[in-house]
Amino acid sequence: MPLTRFPIVVALTGVLTSACSDATAPVPAVAVRATIDRTQFRVGDEVTFATEVRNEGNAAARVPGFPTVFLEVRDAENRVVFFGRSGTFAAVAYPPRILEPGEQLTDSPIWATRVIGPSASAAPAGEYRVRAAVLLLTENAFVRKALGSGYVFSEPIPIRIVAP
Repeated sequence: MPLTRFPIVVALTGVLTSACSDATAPVPAVAVRATIDRTQFRVGDEVTFATEVRNEGNAAARVPGFPTVFLEVRDAENRVVFFGRSGTFAAVAYPPRILEPGEQLTDSPIWATRVIGPSASAAPAGEYRVRAAVLLLTENAFVRKALGSGYVFSEPIPIRIVAP
């Protein structure tokens, strides 16, 4: 009886070894940095962020070709009030961009602090936190699980919107 169990244990060990090999494979480590020239704006102003996306890992990283960087805006109660890019109305199917280890790209996403659509409205005066976000496109299940949403975020930047 012990001989019949031995091949099963060997086969299972091989499956576990191959399933865990993703954890040791080289992975991209994308860092996102965002800056602005001031932190106070009037209701309806456009806020442009200078962003840098850098692959600090030891493997190539795939990111969207365009738009590359989105903005996540949270209000004082930590609710997401905006996610995207102002002025970007259509998603065009640009091919992904490959960032090699050490490679960097820049982008300038805008939050217009107003919504343009069926009804125009502006973000009310108040305190906000803005993070730049880049979607890391990966087929590596280990990396997807580690990232959760798949987005890599910058540190939050506090913004104050004041009445005109």
